[in-house]
Amino acid sequence: MNWLGLLPFREQYKPLIGATCLLSICILLVIFIDKPVKNLIQRIKNALKKRRMIKQLLNLQDYEKNIIRNMYKSDAYTMKFDLTSGKHTRLAQQNIIYQSSQLSIPGARGAVPMAFTLGPWAIEYLSNNNNY
Repeated sequence: MNWLGLLPFREQYKPLIGATCLLSICILLVIFIDKPVKNLIQRIKNALKKRRMIKQLLNLQDYEKNIIRNMYKSDAYTMKFDLTSGKHTRLAQQNIIYQSSQLSIPGARGAVPMAFTLGPWAIEYLSNNNNY
């Protein structure tokens, strides 16, 4: 290294070179650790959300449980509700069911029937717990 004339350069800028290498290693560690940590945090959040939603599903009133049972027994896990009735409102707010389409059923007079579908996590829970 001395025959290239780099020894005085290395000695003069040794702290700066060390700090640059340390900073580069830290940046690389953050890049490689960031994605797995974000995935782990997201999995924990999803598990907590699912647990909260199952608790909401268990604490429904009887008529809401009957709606859920009927939706689960139907072929596509779907039922039509009149938007003005309010039967589905609490279930939709708690994300147990969701509105399948923005289009109403054609030919309806007065009432506005809309299709609502049971959420995938609720279908999974009901499949695993037959005594609901």
